[in-house]
Amino acid sequence: CKMQAFFVQLGFGSIFYNMALSFYYVLVIKFGWREGQLQKVKYLMHTPVLAAFALAAGAFPYYGATQAICYIKVPPAVGYYY
Repeated sequence: CKMQAFFVQLGFGSIFYNMALSFYYVLVIKFGWREGQLQKVKYLMHTPVLAAFALAAGAFPYYGATQAICYIKVPPAVGYYY
């Protein structure tokens, strides 16, 4: 169950990596950037992948079964404040 939740969370990182690829295409096609100019920002385009792995691995202790899938569990109710 925890592995399924890990890959579901990792799948959300693909959204941000797709955004980075779109940004790359805008720089190359629209603004005409060359390889030398792209070398300066190339490492920034891979940070969504690293962030997705870090978030998916950091939430590993909190994964558990929810109603439909395995994902981050809802914290238990602590009580009511009167």
